[in-house]
Parts: sequence; structure tokens; C-alpha cells
Amino acid sequence: MAKAKLKEKSNYNKGFTLVETLVTMLVFTLVIEAAVAILVSAIRLQKYNLAYFKIVDQTSYALEYMGRQVRMAQRDSSGGCIASNSRFEIKQIPAPADLGITGLMFIDSKGVCKGFFLNLSTNRINEYDFSRGQKILEITPDDIEISSLNFELLGQSGMDLIQPRVAISMKVRGKNPGVQPTANIQTTISARNLDF
Repeated sequence: MAKAKLKEKSNYNKGFTLVETLVTMLVFTLVIEAAVAILVSAIRLQKYNLAYFKIVDQTSYALEYMGRQVRMAQRDSSGGCIASNSRFEIKQIPAPADLGITGLMFIDSKGVCKGFFLNLSTNRINEYDFSRGQKILEITPDDIEISSLNFELLGQSGMDLIQPRVAISMKVRGKNPGVQPTANIQTTISARNLDF
């Protein structure tokens, strides 16, 4: 009898039951699903971060380009481009490029009346040469969209003893399919020549 019980127990321990196998498979499946979900989430976050840094990098180029021009802006002593004795002015685009939008106008280091404006049809920042009456170039690439571009002038009067500077702020959005991060970017640029 003892031999029969021992033989019965050894047959019982030869494998897993159906319930044990199903429970093991369920637990294994849940662990794999969790790992895959974490991996997919990490890949999505990486795509978003790459797209975000791309728009920040491209916008940084535009701000650097505008900054170089604005730093070297000269006073308009005659008032032919902007208000007399001013370095910068926020105004609407004059004819022939009158689109009814405002931007920053100034006289560059070579004495040319220029301006930076947001083209509302392309949502790109354009540089204009008003002495020739033409657009020079689009500063921002076509794979980002500038939804707003704002300028604020500080220290315009030579009597206020404040260094002239321009605060530029913009709202940028990527145009990549699927991932379209947005960024609000702001910088302040001061004129290189002292205003005393």
C-alpha cells in the first residue's frame, strides 16, 4: 500500500496542470505587455523630444539672424525709414508689400531700411528691404509654423538713459505629421552702440 501511494505521488508530480499553465501564461503575457507599453511610450517621448529640439534649433537660428541685424541698427536721423532719431519702430508694412501686418523696422549697419515681419499666408518670418521694396528672404524654414511674432521696444528715447533694446517673442509649432510640439520663445536684444 505504501508503494502504491508513492507511485501515485510520483505520477502526480510529473508536469503542470492546465490551470497552472494558463496562470503562468497570463502572468507572462501581462509582464510582456507592460514592457512593450513602456518601450512604446519611451519611443513616443523620444520622437516628441527630437521634434521639439528641432523647432527650438531652427527658431534659434532665426533669432540669431534677427539679433545680428538688430544689434547693429543705426539711428534714423532723417526720418526716411522710421521715426526721426529712432533705432527701431514697430509699424505696418508700407507699400508695395502692404499686407496689413506689423513688424519691426530699422536701418541696418549699411544704411538700408529693413524689417522683419510674419508672413500670415506662409506663417514664416520674412526679412524685407524697404529701400528696394522687396522681400529679401524667409528666415524660418517651411517645416515649422510661426503662429505669432511680437516685438516690444524699450529705451527708444535718447533722453531716457536706457540702452535701446528689442524684446522678441514668438509662438512656434512643428509641422511634422503625428508629432507637432509647440514652444513659446522669447529673447531680448540690445543695440550695440550706447545711446547716451
